[in-house]
Amino acid sequence: MVGAEATVATSSHLAELLGAIDRFRQRPKTNRQPQELAAELKGIRHAMDLLELDFSQTAAAFSKTEEYDEEGSVSPIDWIRHQCRMSTGAVWNSLAVGEHLDDLPRSVEAVESAEIGYAHLTLMARTAQSLQGSSTAAPFEEDGLLDKAREYSVGRLWYFCHHMRHATDPEEFAAAQWSEVSSSPWPKRMAITMNAAGNTATRMPSSRCAATSRTSAFCRSGLIFRSPPRSILSAPWPDRRPAT
Repeated sequence: MVGAEATVATSSHLAELLGAIDRFRQRPKTNRQPQELAAELKGIRHAMDLLELDFSQTAAAFSKTEEYDEEGSVSPIDWIRHQCRMSTGAVWNSLAVGEHLDDLPRSVEAVESAEIGYAHLTLMARTAQSLQGSSTAAPFEEDGLLDKAREYSVGRLWYFCHHMRHATDPEEFAAAQWSEVSSSPWPKRMAITMNAAGNTATRMPSSRCAATSRTSAFCRSGLIFRSPPRSILSAPWPDRRPAT
């Protein structure tokens, strides 16, 4: 009976939320001034960030149950991916945030007050997850990373977190880079190198650099001083440079 009452209460709260969203979406949308559009974009995004926080907390709690197994899924991630219509990466991000809320209390407050976005928090949680899961890493410290999140865009913070992992846990970082490259469909056409300063680099043919807008700015004689995204690793190798 307690379970049934909890289900009814949850359904009631969700109904209120969905009703509020529906009413908001029915607002007049004609003749909006640019300033209004800008304010709405920021406000809607903040509301979405707050819901993402709640979703992450709920996802982490769900992952500790056996409900996924009772419904025929192989893991909580698999269940959430299918039932919530999400990508695997998005589910991993939600779980990382939900499982590290206690490690990032000030950062959560920063999201709630719109000082940083949920996307910032995702990068911070994944960094905490990586460092805390390694036996060779230095302790994770929230304050310094939060300061950077307040200052940096999400894209810039991604690179900072990447370099932070390398600086605080070079052994595990290098192993992860090598694992990522060696598992690609064409490992012989790429190689991990290390320069005198100890920075790892991934060698890629110059044509590949030119074909990939995200990495072209970081290509120097075929070297990319970071681990390439999985989207690049899984992409088919181009036979020739695309026409411009």
